[in-house]
Formats: sequence, C-alpha cells, structure tokens
Amino acid sequence: MNRIFGIEGPVWSFLGKLTDIIILSLLFVLTSLPVITIGASLSALYAMMFRLSNDTEGRIVKGYFKEFAAAFPRVTPLFLLQLLIALFLTADILITMFTEMPGGRFLMPVAMILAVVYLFFMHYFFPLFAKCDVPLKQVLLFSLMMPFKEILRTLFMVFITGVMIAAGIFVCGPFLLLAPGVIAFSHVILFRDIFKKYDMQEAEIHA
Repeated sequence: MNRIFGIEGPVWSFLGKLTDIIILSLLFVLTSLPVITIGASLSALYAMMFRLSNDTEGRIVKGYFKEFAAAFPRVTPLFLLQLLIALFLTADILITMFTEMPGGRFLMPVAMILAVVYLFFMHYFFPLFAKCDVPLKQVLLFSLMMPFKEILRTLFMVFITGVMIAAGIFVCGPFLLLAPGVIAFSHVILFRDIFKKYDMQEAEIHA
C-alpha cells in the first residue's frame, strides 16, 4: 500500500503529471491569445509533453517559455500560411455548401478531401517540428506522408481531438482550457510509437 500511495508511487506520479498537463494547457491558452503565436504555442506544448512523457520535463513554466521563444521565429511564418489555408478551405466549403454555384457538386468533394488532408497534416506537423532533428522541409514532407502511412493512429488522434473539443463545447465549457494539454499528451503517447518505428531522432532540447 505504501508503494502505491507513497511519494514515489504511481498515484503521486499520476497526480504530478496531471498537474503539469493542466499547467501546460493553461500556458498554451495564455500564449495563444494573440493568435499569431499559436504556432509557437503548439510547438512549445508538444515539446514539453514529449519531455513529460519521458520524465525529463524539468521546470515546466521555464521550459515552456524557452521552447516557445526558440520556436517562434521559425514556426510563426509557417503557421500564418497554415492559417490562411484553413480560412480558404473553410470559405470554400461554406460557399459550395450554401450557394448554388456552377460546378458546386464537383468542388464540394474536392474541398472536403483537401480539408481532411489538411487536418491530418496539422495533427502531425507541430509534434514533428517539436520532436524531430531534421530540416524543416523534411518535417513538411513527413507531415504530409505519415498520416496516411499510419492511418489508424491518425484517425485515433483526430478522434481524441474531436471528443475533447466536443466535451468542452457540449458538456463543460471550462474543460476547453484543459483540453489542449490532454489532447497533446494523448497524441504524444501515440507519436512515441511512431518515432520508434521509423527510428526518428529527437531534436535538441532548449534547456
């Protein structure tokens, strides 16, 4: 019993990780408020979740902001481009859905397919950016190819994201503040298996 409930036991270890996940989730929400910083926030969140999954997280708040600062200049231009693509795809789907435009029957499935590809891409890009010690071009290529090579894991990641967001919207609004951390940590558990499978090297930690 002491082994279970002791400071080094699984109960305290679980509570410690849960607390760290909550803190990181709140930091993500806070640093994402300017919108243009969401890319750096996602990179920092995943970087810290990888550390947390390996029990190498160190100081949570300090580590998060160091990862955020390191990622911001590299990932922000890409995130802004990704944001524009998301807005374009959303507008395209809405236009073809609610207006009787010529060729709408053809454009709708094309737009939906592109939206699915984009959704898969976004689920992989930031974890790969945070974790992989490879050039950015390879991160982009991996983010396009890997979701389909690991389609079952990809679908499970999308399912987790959907369930967490739906729980916040339809069940308990404040859960949306905690959902990013829960989603990211759940994804990281799946990504660890993917990285081992493809023997992908870990990026340098900004300690």
